[in-house]
Amino acid sequence: MTLLGLVAACAFLATQFGAVARSSAAGAAPQQADDPSLTVLSVSPWVEPEGTFRVSFDASGLPAEATVSATIHQRLNPGTDTLRTVTEEELGGDASTRNLQAPVAVALSELSRDGDAAVFDIPIRSGTGDPRRQLIPTAGIHPVTLEATDAEGGPLGDVTVYLNRLPVDPVLGRDGDPAIATVQLLAALDSGPSLGADGAFDLPSGELVAVQAWRSMLGSNLEVPLTVALRPNTLVGLQRSGDPLDTAFLSDLADSEFVLAPQTYVRVDVAGIAESDTAALERQLARGEAILTQVTGSAPEGPWMLDDTIDTSTAGLLAMQGTEQFLVSPDRLELEGTERGEQRRRTLLSSRALALEDVPGGVVSSYDVELTALLLEPGFSPALRAHHVATALMSSWFDAAREGSTAFPGVSSAILLYPGTDHEVLESLVDSLGEAGPVQLGTPDSPTADADGAPVRARLVERPVEMPGGVLTRWRRTDERIGGFDSMTSPGDASTTEWALLNDQTPSSAATSETRVAVWNSIDSALEERLAQIQTPPPRTVVLTSRSESIPIRIRNRGTEPLTVRMSIRSPRLDFPEGPETEVLLQPGENRVDVPVTVRAPGSSILRVELTSPNEVLDIREVRVTVRSWSISGVGAVLSVISLAVLAIWWLRTSLRRRREDDSTDAGTHPDNSDGQDRPGEQDTTFGSGTTAGDDGT
Repeated sequence: MTLLGLVAACAFLATQFGAVARSSAAGAAPQQADDPSLTVLSVSPWVEPEGTFRVSFDASGLPAEATVSATIHQRLNPGTDTLRTVTEEELGGDASTRNLQAPVAVALSELSRDGDAAVFDIPIRSGTGDPRRQLIPTAGIHPVTLEATDAEGGPLGDVTVYLNRLPVDPVLGRDGDPAIATVQLLAALDSGPSLGADGAFDLPSGELVAVQAWRSMLGSNLEVPLTVALRPNTLVGLQRSGDPLDTAFLSDLADSEFVLAPQTYVRVDVAGIAESDTAALERQLARGEAILTQVTGSAPEGPWMLDDTIDTSTAGLLAMQGTEQFLVSPDRLELEGTERGEQRRRTLLSSRALALEDVPGGVVSSYDVELTALLLEPGFSPALRAHHVATALMSSWFDAAREGSTAFPGVSSAILLYPGTDHEVLESLVDSLGEAGPVQLGTPDSPTADADGAPVRARLVERPVEMPGGVLTRWRRTDERIGGFDSMTSPGDASTTEWALLNDQTPSSAATSETRVAVWNSIDSALEERLAQIQTPPPRTVVLTSRSESIPIRIRNRGTEPLTVRMSIRSPRLDFPEGPETEVLLQPGENRVDVPVTVRAPGSSILRVELTSPNEVLDIREVRVTVRSWSISGVGAVLSVISLAVLAIWWLRTSLRRRREDDSTDAGTHPDNSDGQDRPGEQDTTFGSGTTAGDDGT
C-alpha cells in the first residue's frame, strides 16, 4: 500500500470510528464530546497504585459557584476478548461499567488554578491506607466521569476520561528490565517526480496540494520527535520551487527533532528494481541518503516505512546496510508458527514487533490504523484525543502484561499521522508519553516472544512486482554516457551532477514514458552540445624529413571549462616513443599537442588520432593526417645498402659478360671447312643470345 493509500484508509477509518463511537449500545446514551464549559486540557496517562490521578480542564465557561464531581467506574473487563478491543468499544461511548466509588465532589472555587485552567486531583490507593484516597484495588482501565453542576445541581457539562492504574508489583520483561511498550509517530512527505526535463520544479496541481499539506503539518511539528519519510526527490523539487514557505521549511528541517527513515531517491518498486538491477537500487538508496543528509544535516537512521514494495531479499539487503526495522501494511505479513486465531493475529500485527523471517536481525511490525483514527476524532479537544490514544496504548500494554514477561520487549505501536493531524493533539500526546512509564516514544529493541520464549516470526507475503527492465536499460545507458563526460571534467561538474539527478528520477514508478523520454532526450542533447565544443582540424598532409620528429595536432575547446580527453594514435609506418595513448587536458581555446613519432618505413600513410573520454565510453572526434616520409630507419638503411650492393654486383657481372661475348664475336676464328661439310666431332659452340655455352652468367 502506498502512502496515499494508507492516508486514505486512515481518513476513512476516522470517519467510521467517529460514527461508531457516537452511536450508543441498546439503551445507552451517546457520550458527550467536550462540552464548551468543560474542555479537557490534560489527563494523567497512567497512575501508580498509590499515586494521584490529575485532570486539567478549562473552567473559563463555568460559574464561580459551580461544583465538579468525579465518578470512578469499575475497570473495563475484557472477559474472553482483549482489553484493547473492549477499550476501543468503550472510547467515545458512555461508561458501561458500574460505579466503583461514590462520586467525589469539589467546589470549583476550591480547585487549584493556573489561569483559566482548573486542576482536579484524585489521590488513589490500592489497599488499606489513607481513607481520603479513593480505593482502586485492581489494576486496569477505569472510566472516570467528570460532571460540572451549578449551585442548584443543574448539569453544566460532563466528560469521560480514563484512569489507567498500574499493577502493584512491577511488570518485568524477559530480559529483567521494566516492561515498556514503545510508540512511533510516523509522517511523510512524498510525491511523484518533482523535476521537469529542464530541471525546474514541476508537480501536477493535485500532488502539489498534497505536498503542501504535508509540509504544513511537518512544519508545525518540528519539535515533536516524529519518525518521518522524506522523499529526497521531493525535497530537491522544494529547493527549486521558489516558494518562500518551501525555503523556510527546508531550513527548519536541520533543527527539527525528526528521526529520518531511509528512502530511495524516487518512489520505485524496490523488489522489482532489485531483481532487474541491484546496482540501480543501491544508486537510489545512496542518492536518497546523500540528499537527506545534505538537506537536514542528519543521516537516516529510522525504520524502513511507508513502502510496501520490499520483499525478503531486499529487506536482507537493507538490513546489511544497517536498516533492521521494517514497517509494512498488515496484509503484507503472514505469521509463522502455530495456528493463531484472528484476535491473536490482530493483536500481534497492530501492537507487536515481530522477527522477520529469513532476515537476520530484522524486526517487522505494522501500522496501528485505529490509533490514527483516534487522533482524528471529531468533536473532542486535542488533549482528550491524545488521552484516548494513550488509553488505547495502555490497553495494549495491559494485554501484553497479562500474557507474561515474554511479551516484553517487543510491544510496539506505529501511528501513521494524517496531514490534518492537529499540532496540539501531538503536543499533548508527546507530553503525556514523555514521562517515565510503561508507554514511551521509541523503537522496539527486539521482537516479542511467545510463552515459550521463542520470537514470534512473520514473513513478507509475495506480491507481483513491477519489472522496469526496459526503463533500467535506457537509464543505465544514459548513466554510462554521463559517467563518460564526468571523466572529462573536474570533480563536481555542475552539468554531470544535474544530468545524473534527472536520470535517476526516470526509474520512478510514478513517471510516465513521455516524461522519461523527455528527460533522456534533454540529457542527450545537452551532452552532445558539450562534446561539440571540442573541434579538431580537417584532414591534412605532413612531410617528415628526418627519422624522429613531432607532429603537431591542434584541438580547440570552445567551452569555458577545461576538458580531459584520451588521445589514441595509430599508423602502419610510424612508431610512438611515448606510447600510442595519452590523456590531454584541453584548456579553453586552442590547444597544441605535439605527438613524437619515429619513422619505421618511408612512404605515405594515414595517422589516425582518436579522441575519447578518459574512460573510453564516449567517442568524440577523429583526426586524420596523411604522413609522407623520405627518411628511413637504421635497419632500413642497412637493407637498402645491401640491396644496392647486390644490384651493383649484378650489373657489373652482366656488363663484363656481354663485353666478353662481343669480343668473341668480333675476332672469332672458325675451322676450315672448305668443302662445306661438317666434320665429325665438331659442333656449334655459340647461342643466338651471344652467351657462351656453359656460361650461366654468374
